[in-house]
This record gives sequence, C-alpha cells and structure tokens, in this order.
Amino acid sequence: MPHSFAYLFERFPSFVQTFVYREAVEMVRQGMNPWLVSLRRPEESDDLAEKLDVEVFHAPEEKALRTEVDERRARHELSGRAYRAIPKHRRETDSQRMFEAVWLGPLLRARGIRHVHAHFGGVAVPTAWWLRKLYGLSYSFTGHANDIFCPTDFPVSNADLVRDARFVVTETDYARRWMEEKYPWAAGKVGFPPMLRDGPVGAAGKFVPRAALCREKGLWGFDRGLPVVARPRDGVCLRHRRWRAARRVAPGADRAGEAGKPRASRRTEIAS
Repeated sequence: MPHSFAYLFERFPSFVQTFVYREAVEMVRQGMNPWLVSLRRPEESDDLAEKLDVEVFHAPEEKALRTEVDERRARHELSGRAYRAIPKHRRETDSQRMFEAVWLGPLLRARGIRHVHAHFGGVAVPTAWWLRKLYGLSYSFTGHANDIFCPTDFPVSNADLVRDARFVVTETDYARRWMEEKYPWAAGKVGFPPMLRDGPVGAAGKFVPRAALCREKGLWGFDRGLPVVARPRDGVCLRHRRWRAARRVAPGADRAGEAGKPRASRRTEIAS
C-alpha cells in the first residue's frame, strides 16, 4: 500500500515525548499508512518500545549525510534547485536542515509522497520547509510551546514556517490565538487534533496532567472545569496536588504572566 504522507520527526521514538509515539501508533492502527521518518536515531533502547508493524526510517548521521549529498552534487545527481542551493546556503546557521531536505527529497518522490507533516518546530519543521522550497512538497506541522513562542536567529524564521505551511496543529486556544495575532496570515489555518471527549462513565483510572498552571498549557481554569466531568454520582473523586515550579517558564514577555517568574504547577488526579 502506498504511503499517504510522511511524518517527519527530529528523533523517533523519544520517550520524553511519549504522546508523539502514541499518536504515530494510532495512525498506523487506523490504516493511515504514514511513512515515519526520523532525522536522528533514538537514544533509548529499542526494547522500551512496543513493536510497530511499520518501518521507521532513520536518516544517516549528520556528517555522513552531508558527505553523501556533496558526492551526489559532484556527480550531478541533484535537481537544479538543490544543486544551486548548496553553495549558497551551506555556511549559514542551521544549514543541516537544507542538507536533510536535499537528501530526503528524492526518497519522498520515489514513494509518491507529496505532503510532509512534522512534529515540533525546532528541527523537523525547517527541514520540511526546505522540502517545499527545493522539491515543491507541501508541509504542515504540530507546534507546542517554546518551538513556536520563542523566536530564533536562524535564516528560516518561525514566521516563515507558519506562513508557508499548509496548516498548523496546536493544542490550546492560547497557542492558536497567539499565533494568529503574531502572524495574521495564519488566521484560519491553525487548528486542533481530534480529542477524546467522552469515555465510559464511572471507569476506573487516573487523569494526570502535569504542567505549569498557565494559559500556554491550556490549563487556565482547568480545575474549575473538572468537577463537571468527575461527578460524585459516577463514583469518581477528585484530588489536587500543587508544588512549586522546578524551572522558569519565560520564552517571551508577550506570554501570559510575568516573564521569568516561576509559576505554581498542579497535578490533578481522577480516581475511582
């Protein structure tokens, strides 16, 4: 079965980002047939992950990839755009993203893939941006927090990434509004992934969000909304635990709250 799109990651799997792993597993289970591409190899043992019934393709290490691309260029095996882009951009900061795109583009074309979705704005999305520039592929991405809130000094800016994306996925109303206010051209193309809205009433288990209690995380007023879901008559009780933030959360002064000020965090557990 041909792949419907490529799902591009900086590193996959990564067990500090288990939610990304679960998303990929569910896409495979639903028959979406993404081509999973990781630019870097996982740091954890393969034994920690359940086995996917699908290939996870890993790019070569950075130096080996650049060497291979230069060799292809010397043999005139690259497209005209890629051939001309290398000497022009190779010494720029973050030029590895261009090399990754030059290397990956022919593989995507060979598989008939015309769209790439990338997760997190730091590494994978600039690579997808270069795939669009050099090979005409469309891309979209999922952005979370610092990867979209914090500006960079790279030649390909966050504004470029948002402007040229086909669509952008994020998790909170705050992030959507922030992006649409910061980048007016983003209005109408920032949305949310499907969410689990309903579950078995009275089911045993725990719901444990762990994050700074702030607008960026979508938890503002979260504890006021939970009692509507966790009704006593359903045999569900509600517990809160609060502690001081372990680190500062201040990517920019335009974010909610005072820049640089530690925030309290809250963990909410729902248990039968």
